[in-house]
Amino acid sequence: RFEVGIGQAESLVRTGNAGDGFTVIFLGAAAQPVVPGPSNDPERVVAELRKLRPSHGPANHAAAVVAVADLLNRPSGAYPRKQVTFITDLQ
Repeated sequence: RFEVGIGQAESLVRTGNAGDGFTVIFLGAAAQPVVPGPSNDPERVVAELRKLRPSHGPANHAAAVVAVADLLNRPSGAYPRKQVTFITDLQ
C-alpha cells in the first residue's frame, strides 16, 4: 500500500504545471518535512519521495494538521495559490 501512495504522490508532482512548487511532509509518529519547499524542481521532489519508507507505527494526525496550518500561514511569496493534498496508505 505504501508504494501505491508514493506512486500517487509522484504522479501528482509529475503532472503539475511548470513553475508549481511542492512541499512534502511525511507523517509517522511526527510530521517530518521531507521537501520543506516549496520546490519547483519535480525531479528533486520525486527523488525525495522515493527515499521514504513506511514508519510501521501510528501516525500523529494532530502533528500533520499543525504542520499544514503552519505552511498555509506562511507568506505566499511566488505561490499565491495553495493546495493541500493528503495521500495515505490507510494503515
